[in-house]
Amino acid sequence: MKILFDSMSPADTKQSEYQDVSGLCSRIIQCKSACKVLSPLTDVSAVGADAEVQGAMLMEELAALLSQSSEACQAEHFLDSVLQGCDGAAHHFCLVIAAALLTTTNSAAQTASQDFLLDWLQRKPSELQHMCSTLPATLVIDLSKRHLKFRDAYCVVLKNWASDMEYSISDGEWVQTSTNQTSVSFQRLTEHFLALLEACPSLREGVVKELNVLKISDGDFDVRGLSVWGDLLSIINK
Repeated sequence: MKILFDSMSPADTKQSEYQDVSGLCSRIIQCKSACKVLSPLTDVSAVGADAEVQGAMLMEELAALLSQSSEACQAEHFLDSVLQGCDGAAHHFCLVIAAALLTTTNSAAQTASQDFLLDWLQRKPSELQHMCSTLPATLVIDLSKRHLKFRDAYCVVLKNWASDMEYSISDGEWVQTSTNQTSVSFQRLTEHFLALLEACPSLREGVVKELNVLKISDGDFDVRGLSVWGDLLSIINK
């Protein structure tokens, strides 16, 4: 796992260091080496060549684990272990996850692997929030257009960010109050909402309706700074 997901590890790691899984590690080393050589010759991707290779291999491993009906728990344990092993490289891990979810599926097994990965991600709210806040907006939107599950989870993340904000009179802006959440400014929050609604126009009516309900629950004021939902609506309706 360390060789597969650690982007800083050398591509020429000696096979003798991992005799117990030498075949797998040899293949991983070959893929990483080829990736490093060929990446300057390829078109620039949204996630990067390394993440594309690692994402494809992640999908292969999940498909192998899920091919047996009794291995779902092992697949989850595998993902949990990878997540734990990527401590300190969270952004790169997010890119790998995105690459895996954007991989073109050609079989039922690959589709099942992506569904499993989406379900696992929904059970990891902190990782999902980190993905949504740190990945390029265009990449998050691509994931939302590709996967309904991701889009729904993304909407929940945006509403959670908004609900955690309070108006700072001294700053003249909405700011997040919880230190446990990924820090997102109100401007960034509105950019996320606008990008999502532009990419998925069918969402607009439902989102506006829901924000209206939340605004009414805050007192239905149209004065800036009294309701984060009202201020969001004001920007969206423009």
